Amino acid sequence: MATRTIAIVSTGRPGRRYCRASSPVILTLQRIRQDRLLIYDKKLDERPAGKFRCNQLSHAHIICLCLVGLGSLLVALFAVTVGQGAPLAMMSQEAREARRLVSVAKWKNPCGFAAEELADDDVEVVQLDDATLLGNIVMQAKTALNYAQNVRDDYIKRTFGTDFKDLHLTWKDNHYDWLPGLAQIPKQLGEPLGLDYLDKLDVRMLDNALLNVYEYLQRYAVGLEQVAWDQQDNALAFQQEFKDMENHLRSVLCEVQMALAERNVPQREDIDRDIMPEEYRNMWTSATYRNLRDWLIYRDYMNGLEYIVEVFDHLISQIQRTSV
Repeated sequence: MATRTIAIVSTGRPGRRYCRASSPVILTLQRIRQDRLLIYDKKLDERPAGKFRCNQLSHAHIICLCLVGLGSLLVALFAVTVGQGAPLAMMSQEAREARRLVSVAKWKNPCGFAAEELADDDVEVVQLDDATLLGNIVMQAKTALNYAQNVRDDYIKRTFGTDFKDLHLTWKDNHYDWLPGLAQIPKQLGEPLGLDYLDKLDVRMLDNALLNVYEYLQRYAVGLEQVAWDQQDNALAFQQEFKDMENHLRSVLCEVQMALAERNVPQREDIDRDIMPEEYRNMWTSATYRNLRDWLIYRDYMNGLEYIVEVFDHLISQIQRTSV
């Protein structure tokens, strides 16, 4: 009998989880923690997509499979479905870019939350405390940062023919105004935050800090997406690495989204692609300007991850001191 296994994570009010049956495209998170996972199995021919009772699953990693008739289909959450028409590789650059720009943004709803609430008599889940929520964000941000740093030196050498120190010093003071700048993140890559800035941080500001970080990450995601597209279109050497960075960034975003949901904090309006001016997208004829653009985005993304780790580690320390 053909079956469908669905794993969709969602949180709403503190201590409550949501889930629903998915469309024919099966979604899966790259990493779902054991204490947050909801899963539901339902035969395809019994009921349409809708609201179903959910149960916890005691596995830290999930693969969602759709077993249909003659074969099986695995679709990752990170894939972007392309509409009907000619394959992207056969289209002109302008047409390919136009189609991509109307595709679903990967940084919106990064956890794949569903909107339907379980009935009041359904399973209750203990709310995670603030230190745990922030610790999960820090852990994922460190993973993303370590990956980006491991790629950095080889990328700089092969792209610019120089080293990190020289490239960083040359372009240190150049920033794009559509990415978080010194007013939002008062540090440069590799530098710590000032003690005066950290001293002003307080756990009572946590909701606003989470909202700010979520917005910053979405802005980096806009830039990284274009870098990954151009790497692919120009058959460059770091296509997979920038795709991986997008996925790591999405994992950090998911942790922040979970924390906002756990704390019942309404999200701000999502960042759209149009924050990135057209002049910074259409760099097909100038590899020099495109490479510089890519580095400024890449650099600021790493700086943002450093900021997240330092700020939330500081707030975790405050929480732990006050709880003693």
